[in-house]
Amino acid sequence: MKGFVIQGDGQPPKLVTMEKPEPKLNEALVKVLRAGICGTDLAMINNYKAGFKGVLGHEFVGLVERVGDPRDPEAVKWIGKRVVGEINIACRQQTCNVCARPVDNERYTEDHVSAMKRSHCPNRVVVGILGHHGAFAEYLTLPLENLSVVPDAVFESHVAFVEPLAAACRIVEQKVIQPTDDVAVLGDGKLGLLIAEALRATKAASKLVVIGKHREKLALVRNVASECHEVSPHLHRTMRDRFDVCVESTGSPAGIAFALDIVKPGGVLVIKSTCASKKSPVNLELMQNKGIRLVGSRCGPFDVALKLLAEKKVDVQKYIEGVYPLERAEHALEHAKTRGTLKIQLVM
Repeated sequence: MKGFVIQGDGQPPKLVTMEKPEPKLNEALVKVLRAGICGTDLAMINNYKAGFKGVLGHEFVGLVERVGDPRDPEAVKWIGKRVVGEINIACRQQTCNVCARPVDNERYTEDHVSAMKRSHCPNRVVVGILGHHGAFAEYLTLPLENLSVVPDAVFESHVAFVEPLAAACRIVEQKVIQPTDDVAVLGDGKLGLLIAEALRATKAASKLVVIGKHREKLALVRNVASECHEVSPHLHRTMRDRFDVCVESTGSPAGIAFALDIVKPGGVLVIKSTCASKKSPVNLELMQNKGIRLVGSRCGPFDVALKLLAEKKVDVQKYIEGVYPLERAEHALEHAKTRGTLKIQLVM
């Protein structure tokens, strides 16, 4: 099969011919139909996860072609299903403090707890990021428990948004936003825009304000946000201490500093994007003085994201800027690197 791989040793990624993977027990072989390029993929090329060698990509939709145990009737039911897959694969060892933790059914469903265990297992491998081949290839393997069936009503190009949309929905799942809250989403990148879409679609807040640097991107969420503002010194002054909850999705020290200023005393700061800075950008003294609660947020519920797409409560079509065949993956990555670019997808 063909796969777009990071080779390591400082070499640029390239399309190669490689062996088709074999599904193990309780795994499926998935024929990838389409995959999305995200900021993490671009960071991987720049050695975000040092030492990773393998196929890139983790936002995808595919068809289950085969399962590891064809004698298992429950496993065989997956064959032919159109699926998406959660990217974290847990160790499931009884010696793991995360995987062996009992389910608290009073707070979450068993499926949600299982997904959270996968996300936080210290021994996990991550599709296209850490120790497991990704989706920029014709095939990949995943545990059956990681798969979700895609409703027929959802277009293939839209399904490739499930992983980032689920990450946006995680904020709602964490119950840090009250219905009467004023909420700011800081950042108009791909994730920030999807966060705004998810918060409005789920009616999570009474007022939603999106703050970013790009007028043309902010225009994409004017129909879902109460207000959209471009960053400026004047805005900084007028919005200080205004918001009950601020969701930081820029992944920059400057963005986190701005978020700390505009969240109210006693408010909540949600960190959604990974900050690339090796030095802590969080002013702990300011956090303490303002009594701010800091909440980390990553990954999210695929079932919720699929439901929003199936019910057409989130319009992701407007975020697709380009579609390339796998054979032109290098060109697709170059396009995705261009500042201000929205979603670029690969078709297999």
